[in-house]
Amino acid sequence: MNLSNYSKKKICFVTGSRSEYGLLKNLINSLSKERKILTKLIVTGSHLLSQYGNTSNEILKDKNKIFKKIKISFKNNYPSDITKSSSQIIDGLSKIFKNYHPDLLVVLGDRYEIFITCYVATIFKIPIAHFCGGEETLKSYDNQFRHAITKMSHIHFTTHSTYQKKILDMGENKKNVFNFGSLAFSNLKKEKFKNKLQLEKKYKIKFGTENFLITIHPETIDNRKTNTNLKKIFKSISNKRFEKFTFIFTSSNNDEGGGKINNKIKKFVNNQKNSYFVNSFGQTDYFSMLKNISGVIGNSSSGVIEVPTFKIGTINLGDRQKGRIFARSVINCDFQTNEIEKNILKIISKRFKIKLKNLTNPYHKNNTLENIKKILIKINLKNILFKSFRGSK
Repeated sequence: MNLSNYSKKKICFVTGSRSEYGLLKNLINSLSKERKILTKLIVTGSHLLSQYGNTSNEILKDKNKIFKKIKISFKNNYPSDITKSSSQIIDGLSKIFKNYHPDLLVVLGDRYEIFITCYVATIFKIPIAHFCGGEETLKSYDNQFRHAITKMSHIHFTTHSTYQKKILDMGENKKNVFNFGSLAFSNLKKEKFKNKLQLEKKYKIKFGTENFLITIHPETIDNRKTNTNLKKIFKSISNKRFEKFTFIFTSSNNDEGGGKINNKIKKFVNNQKNSYFVNSFGQTDYFSMLKNISGVIGNSSSGVIEVPTFKIGTINLGDRQKGRIFARSVINCDFQTNEIEKNILKIISKRFKIKLKNLTNPYHKNNTLENIKKILIKINLKNILFKSFRGSK
């Protein structure tokens, strides 16, 4: 046993999905190099599921060591599947925290895996630092999870001043609520992006005259129209005027109904010459795709938060992201065939592209990672567990 570890601040990260890890990975890597910090990474959720690409392998490629894995048996079609997975995460984390008690838990986002993680950490009296609180996604029950996580957390890192104010309105201590922007852009300048030929070879795809990424997640509050909405997307991109375009679907997440969406997409692309399905690109290759395509279609938060930085358009479908701050590159659109077709043509128009040349991403700030790192290293955790409600003025 290394006795010097006793003098270090023990920071534990928990990740349950590819998207949240992609945002946290550079912070984890950077903190692990700090002399006064000891980092641990716990992996669960879709990272360990073959149907989502076993993305824990991507974590190992990033040279971030995995401390513990918590496997879930997950079909993700029914509410009972979610609650079963939740119980497995509770059991796994309880065993870990019984023997290893970090000084601080760091989590990001709003998914049920993170909500459950914070519940367990609260029981074990572990302070929590949370990223991306105060945001809204009105057609997803992640909305409730996010706000509950905020109330369980002690340190808050928001991506926009509007979200910072919402957390303060929820009664959180002003001195522990920070707005440093999104971590998504923390390492863009250092990334080694792939070109079109490299991407085609690796993922067995063929780029067309115009190219789009499509990601559809379940609207978990009301998913009755999922099948109808998918049919409208399929019909839109099957239009003859788009036969020289390429449409690349990425996997839906492991929410209730996500597996059904993926199965329907796979069935569709098997009968289409210009459509493909890719389980997961990982963050670097995903950003490489964004540098080489015309735009994105779907209801993923990435289309709202990360995509505008690449100065391409987003067709944001439905209400899943309703409540977020939008850059002018984001076109909000109903699940209507003619509307989707019209906006595909709009995104590739010269006029729209000129409009985006001087686009500013509202989620981008300078020195985000550095500012967050300073707080996590220096913040005094003594008595931080004692929270009182501070009403907004």
